[in-house]
Amino acid sequence: MKKVDVEKCYSERCAKDNPELHCCLELCEGWGCRYLYSMGTWQNCLINDYWYTHGKFNRLRTIFYIDKKEITYLLLKEVENKGIDKCPAFSTQHLLNLIEQLPDKVYVDGKKWTYYDYYDIKLINGKPKKVKMTAVAPLFDDLYNFTDIDNKTMIRNPKK
Repeated sequence: MKKVDVEKCYSERCAKDNPELHCCLELCEGWGCRYLYSMGTWQNCLINDYWYTHGKFNRLRTIFYIDKKEITYLLLKEVENKGIDKCPAFSTQHLLNLIEQLPDKVYVDGKKWTYYDYYDIKLINGKPKKVKMTAVAPLFDDLYNFTDIDNKTMIRNPKK
């Protein structure tokens, strides 16, 4: 993973009329740094992996429990590996707050959330194997505001 040229990026940020926008990916707000993109926040982020694919289903595959510990681990590892934590504009606490605001679970009802199967390469007994995985994805055509209810369960609320 390539280190970020923090000094150059920060000086570019300071030269902007709206410096906060410099830290965002083009189409999504992200995690607080344009170089923190191993995992996307929503589908409008042009990224292959999203926070809502990290977790596990209940036995009936009707509830998906978000694994915030894994999300935190993966994002903090990327922050450290790229040197993003050296940027004066980046806040690890802000990142942790964003992760905490994610829902604890989503109901997979086929109306607001669905699940899908995909294949990933995993090391099994030291050898790469193609493994069938399952994840969830939101079903919406436009962006929505989300409200946490019932112990941070995600539901859809239309934009106001």
